[in-house]
Amino acid sequence: MQIVIQAVEQRRRFVEKIQSKLLSSIVSYDDSGTPIGGFSKTLDIPIDTDYRLHLQDDIILANGLYNYLPKLEEEMRVNNIKCLSLYAPPQKRLNEAYKEGKKFETTDRVMIVGIILHKDILKTLKTDIKTTTETKHDDVFVRTVLKKLKIKAYVHLPALIQHNVWLGSVVGHAKTTQRMSSIFDINYIEKK
Repeated sequence: MQIVIQAVEQRRRFVEKIQSKLLSSIVSYDDSGTPIGGFSKTLDIPIDTDYRLHLQDDIILANGLYNYLPKLEEEMRVNNIKCLSLYAPPQKRLNEAYKEGKKFETTDRVMIVGIILHKDILKTLKTDIKTTTETKHDDVFVRTVLKKLKIKAYVHLPALIQHNVWLGSVVGHAKTTQRMSSIFDINYIEKK
């Protein structure tokens, strides 16, 4: 699985810490000032695998995530999952599915804080980004393309990536715990 980190220069030291846990990751630094500008730049990175883990630079990773990725990729193949978010946005439905013991659940509000996308989705994203009217929100753009392709977005339960709101936003998002997952389990992989 290819790993790409969408980053801004202001977070270089933090990104280097993330990279140290994800040894083969590629970092794409962007200075466009918009999330969609940074995401667009990552789409220019050639993909040489079936799946890409796309990460934004304001994350906290579950311990052992790098070693868990091959197993997760195999589960995606077996279950025919083309889009899997490792971040679980604070949604009642996802929280209930987690309490019920589900490992994967669909969502219509997928966010790309940490998301695994199949190469076919990436190809369409790369084509459609040239004509999109979305000028700021990469999450909205990805949701639009998934809807067009009629591909369900799944979320891993519990979340394996947390939104690190303590870093502060470089694009004007509010610093609020409402942007954090309530079902993030930093030790999930180690407990297995």
